[in-house]
Amino acid sequence: MSTLFRVEALDLHTEQSTSDRREFTTGLNLIIGSPGSGKSTMIELIRFGLGMRAQRTPVVEGSVRRVSVEIVAADRRLRLSRSVHTPGVVFVEDLDTQEDLGEFPVAPEDERVRVGTALLRWLGIPADVEVNVNGRRKVLTFDHVWEYMHVPQLEIDHSIARHDAASLTPRRKRVFDLVFGLIDERFQELDDRVAHAKAKHREARGRLEGVEAFAERADLPSPSELEDELREAERQRHRVTRALERLRSSLGARDDRVVALRGMLSSTQNAVSTANEALRLLDQTQRQRRDRLDELTASLTRVRRVRSADTFLSPIEFSQCPRCLQSLDEHRSSPGTCRLCLQPEPGTEVTRAPRAGHRHGDGQDALPLAVPDEAGPQELQLSDQLDEIRILLERGEQERRVLESHRDELYEGLHELEEEVRLLTAALGFPGSEELARVSEEVARAEAEAERISSLIRTVQHMASFTAESSAAETALRSAREELQHHQDHLRRTSRGLFADLTTLYADLLRDVNAPNVRDALIASDDYLPYIDGKKFDAVSISGGNRVPFIVSYWLALHSVALTSPNYPLPGFLVLDSPQKSLGPLQELSKNMYRLIQAMAEERDETFQVFVLDTDLPSDFTPDQDPLWLDYDHPGIRSIRHPGPTHPLRTLEGERVDDTGAD
Repeated sequence: MSTLFRVEALDLHTEQSTSDRREFTTGLNLIIGSPGSGKSTMIELIRFGLGMRAQRTPVVEGSVRRVSVEIVAADRRLRLSRSVHTPGVVFVEDLDTQEDLGEFPVAPEDERVRVGTALLRWLGIPADVEVNVNGRRKVLTFDHVWEYMHVPQLEIDHSIARHDAASLTPRRKRVFDLVFGLIDERFQELDDRVAHAKAKHREARGRLEGVEAFAERADLPSPSELEDELREAERQRHRVTRALERLRSSLGARDDRVVALRGMLSSTQNAVSTANEALRLLDQTQRQRRDRLDELTASLTRVRRVRSADTFLSPIEFSQCPRCLQSLDEHRSSPGTCRLCLQPEPGTEVTRAPRAGHRHGDGQDALPLAVPDEAGPQELQLSDQLDEIRILLERGEQERRVLESHRDELYEGLHELEEEVRLLTAALGFPGSEELARVSEEVARAEAEAERISSLIRTVQHMASFTAESSAAETALRSAREELQHHQDHLRRTSRGLFADLTTLYADLLRDVNAPNVRDALIASDDYLPYIDGKKFDAVSISGGNRVPFIVSYWLALHSVALTSPNYPLPGFLVLDSPQKSLGPLQELSKNMYRLIQAMAEERDETFQVFVLDTDLPSDFTPDQDPLWLDYDHPGIRSIRHPGPTHPLRTLEGERVDDTGAD
């Protein structure tokens, strides 16, 4: 059977009351009420109390002080409490032992266990499973498992666990693996090995690309050409050395000191040239880095300006057009539309950023509970790149100072050598002394040339080592991936029964609800999504009404199969927000879905808790238990007076309700 999870009570402390308590039953909990009466707000407050990000309304923001949620998590009964004004921690109490389990941070903090991790541990679900999201390793927490327990109104006729956000697909699939036992200790070990090998390969590839870029700028000859040049340089050195020996023998000159000094002089001159060339290349690189820094700074400023534009402009009420300066008639636009562009106000519908890690409403009606907006992936990436460029610039300046200091020392040594050679050779007045000096310089140049070529050969060999290192890292990554893939294939082979059961039950559920135009249905083992007649469910029809039975039946199938096996730790808890959305209460589909939900909840009354939120019950459907009816006189938060139909507001989902209050 699945993991036992149940919400027993929601307790709110508001300005008007010390306690506003709602208790919930096992099995099916029907919460029925008009738009804006507080249905979704109750679920969002439960989310908030459990340490997750939640949406809120102005009423909640201004009146609720503390949220407490009483739950059953496996074999524990717990109370989790969280303050609206200091939402960074959740206080947990064991209701059976009356033991204070302490406070748990909501976000990662030092070595402290966050509440999302603690909840997984209390449920007996592995709490150390990681997944790659947007290039970063993140640990799965209860927040992510909740996506398999709560189907919000925005998704119930649109998507499955935000499957249409490509960047979140790895996380969605990893959560499925987690709650259906498709991850074991060996899988995590191999997954960590792949992540480590990927990081090593990325580093090795980066070093190789840097070396290749240097080789391209330096225009280095091939290894075979360098070997030929070295042999020629050695022959030249041998020739001039023999010539010098013959000249010395003929002249009888044995001033080895002059020869040594001239050799040192030539070597120092070559070293000065090398230092100057290195400084030139460094200057070029630093210019490129500064140009890149300017580009990134401009891009980051632009991204931040776009993100903050709404905050700056939304409070402004324009009385005249900022372009032509004509007065704007107050009644020129319909209610709920912008007086300037005549488009619907942003607050009239909830927008969802496809790559955001969480959903949020508009700035006035649906903000995260005391959790500030986070920067998007593009802004984070630009900030990281800016930091890297600044570090490279600082290192470049340090390298410049070292090179300039070294070059200055070489110049001093060069001047000293030139002066000493001049003094020594001025005293050589014998015939042939100038010829001796000339040949000695040729010897020094030949030796320096041979050393230069040898140094280039060593550089090329070192570059080859980077290529070998990158190739080895790539091989290691390929091997790790293959081993992980083999183990995944093994797990999938052992889980064939799971997907066969899911497919069979899913097809039966669609037949039971009498979903239109469905001949064949399955749940795929590769992307874990439902397919209708060979097509992914969201490609069958763009109609939200047609998607609702596909999506609701999918979640019912997952939970129904999980309830039959102890190997599937999916918590036995499901929230369906507005399953009649895009259908209406008169549709036969609505009645069939409600009957299926009720039958499933009754069959597993003690192990499966279902919340269904809707504006009305389907026609001809009779619930076995009395629903929780909400209206403006009896709203979801009873201790706060509802403004009623005379104060048109917007619901939590962003819908304008002219005769309701805010949800």
